Amino acid sequence: RWYQRRVHGELEMEEGSRRSLSVKLYNGLEMPQIGLGISQITDLAEVENSVLWSYQAGYRHYDTAARYGNEHELALSLKKHNIPREDVFITTKIWYTELAYEKAWASVEASLKRLETTYVDQLLIHFPYVPTAERHEAWRAMEEMFERGMAKSIGVSNFLPEHLDELLAVCKIKPAVNQMEIHPYYYDEKTINYCREKGIALVAYSPLSFGNGDLLKEPILLELGKKYNKTAAQIALRWGIDQGFVIIPKSKRENLIKDNINITDFRLEESEIEEIRKLNKNQKVFTWEYVLSMNQSV
Repeated sequence: RWYQRRVHGELEMEEGSRRSLSVKLYNGLEMPQIGLGISQITDLAEVENSVLWSYQAGYRHYDTAARYGNEHELALSLKKHNIPREDVFITTKIWYTELAYEKAWASVEASLKRLETTYVDQLLIHFPYVPTAERHEAWRAMEEMFERGMAKSIGVSNFLPEHLDELLAVCKIKPAVNQMEIHPYYYDEKTINYCREKGIALVAYSPLSFGNGDLLKEPILLELGKKYNKTAAQIALRWGIDQGFVIIPKSKRENLIKDNINITDFRLEESEIEEIRKLNKNQKVFTWEYVLSMNQSV
């Protein structure tokens, strides 16, 4: 299968905790395949607990954004728990209102200050829904940041093929990833296949459909859960892993944080992956209209 060439560390263990699998980006950077999403978690104590529990469980990848309002809380949490900066992979994002060239520079400099670091491992454009020229200005700034070592990889989020076509026509440095909503109820095959063809890694946010209770009651997930002695949520997450996606499930509950990474000791069969894919309803949670109307960020 195509992704087996890209996934490393299968079933490895480290000091009694599970080591995250990793995906090698086209520039050679290893990206942990399971990360902790921390959107909408802004309370310092909650971030501190989430970081501690996740790090103990084997997470080495944290996904934040300027929009989330918790970059500094993440930095403080890493410091409190004596977690070395070089031991973790940090992603942050530029919000859509900051995508002109100078604004992008200001946004990232502010993010680095809040994160108390000189670099991020991954820097993304959060949403593409601004004039094309502004996206391309921001990308030019990000290319300069990459060249200066301020970002070890640069990419996009929520981009569709038409946005990527426009960017690939003018960029010096190709996006390393496209972070997008992917779960059994929302499988955008057109965009997924496009990214695979272009060598752009896929990062799945909301891999459990934002905790959709209906998804976790699906008979196929429950049936496979019995087969592999896992929960329905763990089956859904492994479905993402077995298709080569980086996944960033979000939780601030200790048991779920640990459960979400406890998926490295089995692999779904190809027929099971296909069966779960049939659950697709094109049911996207985070539409752009929803994000704006509910003042949400993903």
